[in-house]
Amino acid sequence: MIMPACSATDTTIHGCGGSEQGSRACLGHNFPDQNRQGNQSMNGQDSPPLPSDSASTKIAVLFTDLSNTAILYKTLGTVAGRAIVEQCNQILMHIIKAYHGRVVKSVGDSILACFESPKEALFAARAMQQKISTTVSKQRSAPEQVQLRIALNYGYGIIEEHDVFGDVVNIAGKLITYCADSEILLTEPLYQEVCPCADIVFEPIPAPEVLHHVGISKVYRVVVDAQQKSESAPVDSESRPLGSVFSHLTPPAAGRRCFYCGTTAHAAATCPSKFLPTPTAAAPKLCRMAPTSIASLIKTHYAMTVRPLQPGGKDERHDMILHGKLEDPGTLIFFSFYEATQPFQLRSLRQVTRGGDDDATAQSLRGALRIAEDCIRVSRHVDAQTWIAKAQKELPDDYRVLVLSGLLEVEQGDLSVAHSLFSTAYQRAPAAHQRRCIASLLARSAELCNEPEHAGEELVRAGCCSDEHPDLLFYEATLLIQTGEVEKALAILRRLGEREPHFFILLTFLMPHLPARDTLEEFLNGAYSRLHEQARRCCEAMRTALTNHAALLDPDDAAHRQASVLCSHAACLLSEGSISGLAEVTLLKTELSSLLQQALGTHTRELRQRAASFSRHHKRYQQYLDHFPYPHLVTARYRQLGEDCEKLCSEVQAAAERTSPIPVHIRRHMLQRLSETTLRLTRAHARLERNKKIWFTLLCCVQGIIVGLATGVASALACTGILVLYRVYETETLRLASAVLQSYLRFGLGSGLIAGVMGAGFWFAKNVSSRYKKINQDR
Repeated sequence: MIMPACSATDTTIHGCGGSEQGSRACLGHNFPDQNRQGNQSMNGQDSPPLPSDSASTKIAVLFTDLSNTAILYKTLGTVAGRAIVEQCNQILMHIIKAYHGRVVKSVGDSILACFESPKEALFAARAMQQKISTTVSKQRSAPEQVQLRIALNYGYGIIEEHDVFGDVVNIAGKLITYCADSEILLTEPLYQEVCPCADIVFEPIPAPEVLHHVGISKVYRVVVDAQQKSESAPVDSESRPLGSVFSHLTPPAAGRRCFYCGTTAHAAATCPSKFLPTPTAAAPKLCRMAPTSIASLIKTHYAMTVRPLQPGGKDERHDMILHGKLEDPGTLIFFSFYEATQPFQLRSLRQVTRGGDDDATAQSLRGALRIAEDCIRVSRHVDAQTWIAKAQKELPDDYRVLVLSGLLEVEQGDLSVAHSLFSTAYQRAPAAHQRRCIASLLARSAELCNEPEHAGEELVRAGCCSDEHPDLLFYEATLLIQTGEVEKALAILRRLGEREPHFFILLTFLMPHLPARDTLEEFLNGAYSRLHEQARRCCEAMRTALTNHAALLDPDDAAHRQASVLCSHAACLLSEGSISGLAEVTLLKTELSSLLQQALGTHTRELRQRAASFSRHHKRYQQYLDHFPYPHLVTARYRQLGEDCEKLCSEVQAAAERTSPIPVHIRRHMLQRLSETTLRLTRAHARLERNKKIWFTLLCCVQGIIVGLATGVASALACTGILVLYRVYETETLRLASAVLQSYLRFGLGSGLIAGVMGAGFWFAKNVSSRYKKINQDR
C-alpha cells in the first residue's frame, strides 16, 4: 500500500495508517524545502543529484509501491516492519542505480525515480519484481508476502536539482493507484518507446478513466506468467494459435439448443441475451487482444456468460448489462459471445418492426405489442399470450403480432408452429428490410428443426446472402457447414474475416455446435498464420522502405517522423499478436507507402517551384543587364554571375525532371545553392541600381554647370557688344572704354548669369525627364 506523507522533520518514519492521497501528494512535490536536502536511501547514502535543467526534457518516470505493509506493521510491530521495508527499499534503490536511474524521492514504502532511457526503466522494473519475489518474499516472518506495484510513464518533465515536475510524474502517480499486486503497468508513450522488446510480453488493457482527459485510453501490463514471458516478442502462429480459443469452450451438453444463442446450457426462455437492450459491437474490441488472452478470458468468464437467467431472482449480470462497460473483461466476453447470434435475439426485434431508415412503413412497438414483448423478455408467457391476443384484435393483419407469437412459441418449445407464424409474417411484411429480418428467424427455426438446407434457402430467397449484410452472410456460412459444404463456407468466412477479423472470433463461439470441428480449427489456425505471416512481411517491407527512403528524406521532416511512428506501431501490433492488430498492419503498410510517396512528391514539387522562381528571377536580372543605360558600369563580375545562374538553373531543372527520387543531401545542397545565388542576384541588382543613380546624378550636375557657364559668358558678350555699338556714336574712345567696362560689370554679368541659370534649368528639366522615361521603359 502507499504510505501517508511524512512530517517535515522526519521523512524516514513509516506510518501504518493514513491515506494514499497523502503519500501521492508527498511524492508529487509537496516536500518541505529542508527535505530536498535529504533524498537519502535507506542505507544512509545520498542519491546522486539530478542534473539541473531549466527546460523540459524527455524522461522515463518510475513509481514503486509496496503492498501489504499495513498488515506487516500491525503484525510484526513498527521496528520489525520497518526493517523489512528498509530492506526492500535498499534492494529497489540498488537496482535503480544499476540501471542508470536516479532516485528522486523516497517516502515510506514508495519511491519515485527517473531514467533517461525508457528501456532501462522497464528492465529495472522487471528486475525489481524478480528480486522482491525471489528474495524478500522468502522471509517467513511476515504473515503475507510483500508485493510490489510499479507504474511507468514517459514524457517531458522539468528536472531540478533534487526534484522532477510535469505531467509525466502526475500521470505515473495516478497510474500506480490502479496497479494490482506484483503488477507492472506502463503508459502508451513508454510502450511506444520500448516496443518491440524481445523478452517481455505486453498485454493491452483499457486505461483508467482518470487518464482519459490527458489522451491516454490504453495502458499495458507486463505479462508475468512464466510460460508467456519465456516466449520471444515476435510471436508466431504456433505460440498463439487462434484455435486455442475454442479449446476453452465447454462442449455442448445433450438437450435442446437455445433459439437465441444456440447453446444447450440454457433454454430460450432463460437466455441472458434477452436482457441485452440494443445491438452491441464488443467482438471487434475483443479482437484487439491476443488469442491466448482471449482464451484465458473465456476460460474465466464462459460459465458466467451462459448461466441461465433466474426469472424474478437477483442476477449480478443485470448491472453488467445495464452499464455495458467493455473495459470489464467479463462484460467484454459476455457481449461478444451473444453477438455471434445477434440477428435472432429480442434486441434485434426493433429491426423487424421498424424496417429501414428510409422505410415509410417503419413503426415501433406500441400498446399491447410493446407489453407483449416485455412479457416475453421476462418469461411471463401467460401474460404475453393475453396481450398478443389483445393486439390481434386491434391489429388483425399486422405482421408484428405474428412475429411476437412466433417468439412466444419458440420459448415454449414449439418450433414448427413458430416457423409457420414467421412464414405468414414474412408474406405480410411490407418492406424488403423487414422481410429480410423475418427470413433470419425463419432460417433459425428451420435450422433448429434439423433442416439446415431449408434454412439456407430461406436466406437466399430474402436476398440476405450478400456482402451488404455480413451478419446474415456469416450465418449462411454456418448453415453451409451443417449441410456439408465446408469448402464453400470457408471461402465465405475467409472473405468476411479479411474484411472484419472479429468474425473469426465469432466462429470460435459457435464451433462447439458445428460439425467438422477439426477442419474449422485448422482453418482458424491457418487464417491466423496467414495474418501473422502477412503482418510480418509487411513489417519487414515497412522497415526496408523506411531504410531505403532514409537517404531521400530529412530526419527532421514530419513525414519521416510519422513514417517512423507507423513502423513502430506496426512492430507493436505484430508483437501483440491480436487478430485486428495483425490485419491493421497491412493498412499501416499501405499508409506508409502513400506517406513516403506523397513526401517525395512534395519535395520534388518544392524543388521545381524553387527552380521556376529562380529562373524568373534570373531572366529579370539578365534583362536588366541588357538594358542598363550605362554599360561601362556593368563589369565582368556581373556578367559572370548571370552565366553562373544560367548553369545552376539548368542543373536544378534537370534534377527536378528526374524520374528517380532525389537524395536528401543533393536536394538540400541544391536548395541551399538556389538560396545563396538568389541572394547574390538581389545584392548585385541593388549595387547596380545604386551605381546608376550615382552616375546619373554626377552627369546631370556636370552638364548643368557647363551649360550655365557657357550661357552666362555668351550672354555677357552679347550684351557688351550691343552696348559697344550703341555707345560708339555717342562717346569718345576713352570714355567709351570706361563706359563699356562699367556697363559690362553692371548689366552684362548680371543678365548673363540670370539667362545662364534659366537656360540650364530648362535644359536640366528636359534632359532629366527624358532620361527617367528611358529608365522606366528599360525596367
